[in-house]
Amino acid sequence: MFKLEDVAMGIWVNEMKKGGLPVKYETDKRINIDGCHDGYIIAHYQEPRHLLCLWEKLLTTHQAECCSTK
Repeated sequence: MFKLEDVAMGIWVNEMKKGGLPVKYETDKRINIDGCHDGYIIAHYQEPRHLLCLWEKLLTTHQAECCSTK
């Protein structure tokens, strides 16, 4: 098991390429590395209490809405 998902993803993508599968890289502005923004698809560096709040919002509203920082 790989502890770093970026490393694991790189290994998997490389194996796909070696196997002849086409790999297309794309940039998506909904991937956040600086906190949380409504409408995100990935939000890095979230504290545990924010993760719980985000999960509850996804379950109840089916929307990617950030929680307050309080």
